[in-house]
Amino acid sequence: MFVGNMIGQNIDFFKAKDVVKFRFDRLEISNDKEAEWFLKNYKKVDFIEAIKIGNVSNITEILNIVPEIGTLKELNIKDYSGGFTAETFKKCNEITQVSITVYEENLSQILFLNEIKTMQILYLFINGKPESIEPIKKLNPLQELHILGDFLPKKIEEIIDAVTFQPLIQSFGISVDRVTDLPNNIKYLKTLSNLIIYDNLSIAANNSIEDLIKENITISYLMGNDLIFYVPITYYSNYDKLADFEIAYMKSIYSGNSHNNIIAEETENKTENKNIIEFKTQFKPTFNATQEFLSPYPNISPEIEYFEINPLVNNLILTNNGSKITIPANSFTNEKIEENVTDHVFLKYIKINNPLELVFSGLNLNSNTNNFSNKYFFNLQATTSKNNVQLKTGYQIKLQLPVTIDSASNYFYDYESNTWQVTNLYQQVFESSFVPIDFYKIENDNNTITSINVDTFSFNSRFYSRFHYFLNDKDNANQIIFKEKNHYIDLDRFWKKDYNKDGKKNGIRIKKGKSLVKLQKVIPKVRNANLYYFKLIDKTQLGLITELSAFKNIVFSHAIDPNNKKAFLNDYIKNNQFYDIRVYYNLGDNFCTLILKTSEGFNEIKVRITDSENEKLKRKQIIRFAKIYKKYQSILKEREYSFNQNIQKIKSEYITHLKEKNISNIKNNLKNESKIHQLGSFSIFYSVVPKFDINLIAQFTNESGIPIDVKYLYMIDKRYNSYFELKPGNILFSPSECQYFIAVDYSGKLYYATQNDLNISNLTNNSLTYIKLKLLKENISTIESFIKTTR
Repeated sequence: MFVGNMIGQNIDFFKAKDVVKFRFDRLEISNDKEAEWFLKNYKKVDFIEAIKIGNVSNITEILNIVPEIGTLKELNIKDYSGGFTAETFKKCNEITQVSITVYEENLSQILFLNEIKTMQILYLFINGKPESIEPIKKLNPLQELHILGDFLPKKIEEIIDAVTFQPLIQSFGISVDRVTDLPNNIKYLKTLSNLIIYDNLSIAANNSIEDLIKENITISYLMGNDLIFYVPITYYSNYDKLADFEIAYMKSIYSGNSHNNIIAEETENKTENKNIIEFKTQFKPTFNATQEFLSPYPNISPEIEYFEINPLVNNLILTNNGSKITIPANSFTNEKIEENVTDHVFLKYIKINNPLELVFSGLNLNSNTNNFSNKYFFNLQATTSKNNVQLKTGYQIKLQLPVTIDSASNYFYDYESNTWQVTNLYQQVFESSFVPIDFYKIENDNNTITSINVDTFSFNSRFYSRFHYFLNDKDNANQIIFKEKNHYIDLDRFWKKDYNKDGKKNGIRIKKGKSLVKLQKVIPKVRNANLYYFKLIDKTQLGLITELSAFKNIVFSHAIDPNNKKAFLNDYIKNNQFYDIRVYYNLGDNFCTLILKTSEGFNEIKVRITDSENEKLKRKQIIRFAKIYKKYQSILKEREYSFNQNIQKIKSEYITHLKEKNISNIKNNLKNESKIHQLGSFSIFYSVVPKFDINLIAQFTNESGIPIDVKYLYMIDKRYNSYFELKPGNILFSPSECQYFIAVDYSGKLYYATQNDLNISNLTNNSLTYIKLKLLKENISTIESFIKTTR
């Protein structure tokens, strides 16, 4: 069975049984049965600091208990769908933070929150599209306000106008469909020390703020005379980062400059004792940009495969699309000095089959009055960690391509003339200088190394690398991992769509950038006022990090910094996202070391395993922890062994899969063999004279009818595996065969229209026609996602 996505925000709240047993400080009441228990037994949890209430019949009765729990500071009623009255919050005077959901027609009910005189932070989730946001203006003064909902840009502008009535507001958060929906009036919130932007689609998909990926930028602008003001902006989404044009848009609002990853220097979160170990800088090969590629929209590009080989031995490379590349030993020389390359060589391989890949690669396919129709294109480049390399004079690399042999011609891109040249003609001229190589012998030699594009990182190398612990090196945005025996160590096979077809495997989906480990605050019955207490929690609640189960009854502690009492709380319990953890302990010590993996590196902290001042009790607790740590090491070793064994199994399966694909290609006569004499771009092209039915005077507009200032315009015709670059104005095309219009404006935004979007019934020659184009969402970054979005 497939369990599904990781649990998000609810993970921070715990059922009464766990709160009582482990002394967690956050309680969840999700139904009437749990509410009944709480009303009878609230004294058993009178240490909690936060409470979350779901769909209960009488919320007022529960909130009347709040004064009895003097530690309670946070109220989360985001999942409560009932109404509120003037009596609901009258006894909540110690609460400082509230999360609440209201429906569009009941927005005025938020004014009942004014009964909570101590409220400083409000997360307001609005369900629907309220006609009036007047109640927001009448809220008591707040320090922090977050408003989340599906709002039109005009309504966002009204909301921000309402927030200007908040005289003390320091942090303001708003959810938007697009960053460019943020209105100009945001700059009038002069007291802001932080602006938070939430991506609406990500909120809807995750139903959790904490587990979204976070990006920080700071924009500086001139506030008046020579006074420079800084606006730290935090962006939450499912995606890696803000696009360049989105940052440019924010800069245009403030007429300022952006500073990536800079946060206000003096914040409450800062701590002098925080020990951050950055990831070691890993070599990333850089390949020179070549002139045949000129992408009109760099956000989307064809899939690239990378390989690392030893150039001193024969190499056989199996690519994901079924190509086979054979590289003889000692084939490479340095680009500038003709000497053999001995360092490891990094290869970049791009294949292009369909016209969308051609468009987004920016290949020029004009051939005088004709047009090149693509059958199969590939690009192969190579470099070492020191310099670029080239193919040795007289040597060749063999590629077996998954296409049929027919009348199409083989071309290579000639960088000197900036044109496509016929490969066969070139090889006839220089054939006598090629070194005869028995490729068949190389491919079947046991000493030939087979390279594949699949992650074979070991358990420990993954932890200490910057890569996500579970995701493979294709840099997937998400991945399913299945449980095998006792551990989640069985990665999904991205090449097998029917893997786990019977649904018998237990699995969870891990999303890139999501926190998997948490330091969960607890409140011991007997405690030292100078210490913070916490447990190590697997955030998935599914035993993903199995070894943490050894510490389920262990309460760790850390000294409170007297100069910054919230430092540890903010840096390690509230604000950070941890992907993995290692615990290190030396026998006899009363402390252990935690290595917490983050997106930037590792946070290393020493924490206590006992807080006792009684020597006899302290020795007893140290001996107990030593036994537990031994159990932790045993589970960790078992998981490491299972994981490493499984990785090798996956590698073997993948090689078999690629070889089977190659054999299938040969059986189906897809075995076009090409021997290349240099690195670069090669293709099998047809030269065609395109024919079109109609000539239009076309004006392109957005969906609102506003003209688009088109910089690049492309048309894809179903009959030709190619694309045609057009000039706005007079365009030749065949409406019934037109698969796509794709346009990029001068600000870099991409627009499109499919055949279904075109009104082709009334088109006549030389007529002025308005063609509406749709704006592509900024988060689209692959051709596959472009196709899904436009389908």
